[in-house]
Amino acid sequence: MSWSRESVVAELKEFDWSLPDAEPGPELRAYSGHYHLNFDEVSEALSHQAGFLNIADFQIVVQRWMCPNARGTAVIIHGYYDHLGLYGSLIDYCLRQQLNVIAFDLPGHGLSSG
Repeated sequence: MSWSRESVVAELKEFDWSLPDAEPGPELRAYSGHYHLNFDEVSEALSHQAGFLNIADFQIVVQRWMCPNARGTAVIIHGYYDHLGLYGSLIDYCLRQQLNVIAFDLPGHGLSSG
């Protein structure tokens, strides 16, 4: 399935830290499939949430993966010309180490505005 940045962003809601999980829409599923950010094989109980936070004048897109019995949390911040979609292998590694993962696109990168 094809997707566009605009269609994925339009589908997202404000990120709610209190939600343990949120069913992804078809555009986010297509985006996640394209960038290999689907980690269902890591754990059946793995939860995923994506949304945006309004910070300063930007909408920052945040994604969170939570695994049962996590030993800690990894926060992933991408490099200068990167975006979250390029870090699927690192996210997968962290999840397999029983770490929750929080990652976001910096302003002007990936799905974030700017």
